[in-house]
Amino acid sequence: MTQKISAICIFFLSFLSFAQERLILNNDVFLIISNNAKVVLDNSNANAITTTGTGGNIVSEGERNQIVWEISNSTGNYVIPWATKPIIQGGNGVKIPMEMNITSAGNAGGTFNFSTYETATDANTAYPTFPTAITTMNGGSPDADQSLLVVDRFWILDNTSYTTIPDATLSFTYDDAANEIAGTNTLTETNIQAQRWSIDNTSWEALLFGSNNDVTNVTSGVLAPAADFWPVWILVDQTVPLPVVFLSQEIKIKDCANLISWKVTDETNCDFYNVMRSFDGKKWENIGKLDGSGNSSGEIDYSFIDNSHFSNASVYYQIKQVDFDGKINSFSKMAANSICSESDQPVIFPNPTKENLNIKSIKEGELKLYDLTGRLVLNNQLLPTINTFDVSSFSKGIYTSHITVGVKEYIQKILID
Repeated sequence: MTQKISAICIFFLSFLSFAQERLILNNDVFLIISNNAKVVLDNSNANAITTTGTGGNIVSEGERNQIVWEISNSTGNYVIPWATKPIIQGGNGVKIPMEMNITSAGNAGGTFNFSTYETATDANTAYPTFPTAITTMNGGSPDADQSLLVVDRFWILDNTSYTTIPDATLSFTYDDAANEIAGTNTLTETNIQAQRWSIDNTSWEALLFGSNNDVTNVTSGVLAPAADFWPVWILVDQTVPLPVVFLSQEIKIKDCANLISWKVTDETNCDFYNVMRSFDGKKWENIGKLDGSGNSSGEIDYSFIDNSHFSNASVYYQIKQVDFDGKINSFSKMAANSICSESDQPVIFPNPTKENLNIKSIKEGELKLYDLTGRLVLNNQLLPTINTFDVSSFSKGIYTSHITVGVKEYIQKILID
């Protein structure tokens, strides 16, 4: 079914889903989506939304007021003719279209859920909660709230229904006559670039995309590759990006050594990194120093090996980035267990854990894992090697492990986070 909405009118859609094969918006009509309603387009062609005459306008202004477009495995340039609220609703009816040029297809049946909204304050609140929860607008060095250096609008391109995500290039349009860059904001419009929230790292990534035209108010050339096509986007002053510089960090344990590694990108004024260690998470010592790359573009991998022998001990690590001006950025703590056991006691690592629970045993044994209610949730034999168990489906919380080796029983608390 093709729906053509024309003339100078306003069409409201609330509380329901509105299914169409093609939507034609003519002569400055406004289609207003509200109260978590959805416009569903059962058409994968890029012309499933078409504007004619003097154009058309779709108003979302809410993270769950969505265009649901079944793009499937098609490619092409998909345009959402977003607009701010019309004058009759207290807005100014400015066109702020968003484009997504898909260059490499995703899987058949995939759907994008599009929405956008201007925030109520220059502090960029309220934050999006779906499909991922934004928790901060902090960044820079030293770490501080940078909300006033961000356009007061979020864009959401939810691709979570895809198993094979497409590759795309994006462009975002903002309204510079409204609250979006005015008010108490201090950003410089010519510095605007796009930035995305990483679901994996729960932080703003240290990657900036695209270039801005402050005449047309369009940030274009924003790369969104399938490998990290995250759904929530903002426009930020490039001089103070929001994220920490880390893309990832991890500990790999081999014999008596702990290999600490981290990946960063686009370093700015980075002098060196300190590797800190603690046995209680409170008292810290500096055990290593690695030179930074100053100012760099692209991804860089760093690593440090802690060869100290700690028999069956919990140990914590933290990376601190030090700039040339002496400012310090501290990043999230990591925990591990030494697997250098000199007794029959099996060693459990990592603890806490999210996905895999590893148990190194030098003899055969038996594992029983109980939740807080005393319910047995895991019962397995242990071999004289590193035994790995998938606990990713377990509820978060504290568990108790009972490991029997011969006539000895070893009991330890485990946190699944």
